Amino acid sequence: MKYFVLVFAILAILFSLSPIEACESSCRKGVASGFATAYTKEIKPFFSTFSDNLIKNLYKNVDLKSIAGSTSKANGIKTVINNAIKSAISKFQKDFSGNFSKLIQDSIFVQEPKFKGDCSKPFRINQTKTLPWDPSSCEKMDYICGNPPSICHFLNSEVKPRCVENVKNDLKRKSTDFEKILTNTINDTARKNGIGGNKLKKLVSDCKKNVQTQLKSFINDFSTKFCKNNNCEQYDEAIKKEILSWP
Repeated sequence: MKYFVLVFAILAILFSLSPIEACESSCRKGVASGFATAYTKEIKPFFSTFSDNLIKNLYKNVDLKSIAGSTSKANGIKTVINNAIKSAISKFQKDFSGNFSKLIQDSIFVQEPKFKGDCSKPFRINQTKTLPWDPSSCEKMDYICGNPPSICHFLNSEVKPRCVENVKNDLKRKSTDFEKILTNTINDTARKNGIGGNKLKKLVSDCKKNVQTQLKSFINDFSTKFCKNNNCEQYDEAIKKEILSWP
């Protein structure tokens, strides 16, 4: 009996001395939250501009009066389609930003080089017993491993560029789905308001060209300007504070 007690005691000590190899789930979510909050704010102007430009240009080269049958009906159709388009863009924006936490967690903890592994070889800092970590730990933890100070140390050189690029790429990947959502919105809204047959097909076909033009411009603008010219540096201190608040 004493033998088993001794074995369990030794195992307990060994486990207590085992290095922490990565943030736990709550830590990963917490670290990602600072980025997600910042990027949710930063995407709003892009989506707002896209919404305005699409509404402004949606009926370019579209004979809506002929399709609807009269000026008053054309104006009515335009109003309901515009409202539906704004609603669809707003929902897509919400869904897009809602994926930021997972996207950023993957960027930091899954994408190579991933912030996992032993942080004690070579030794740089002691595992903190109280939180937050001292800010000086960011400077000292100068190699990639599984503790928050390592993430903090490589924030500008590795972490942020990765996260920003992945947000941009995620929007590019979803642009085809976004186009379908907008085209279907036009189709469904017009059909529910009395437009059918060949007139509906023509309306959707003509509007789709304008959707594609504006969406392409939106994606290009987002790709070149998102988190550029120090737009995202304003969040650095808040993000560092969040990172260092986790064990």
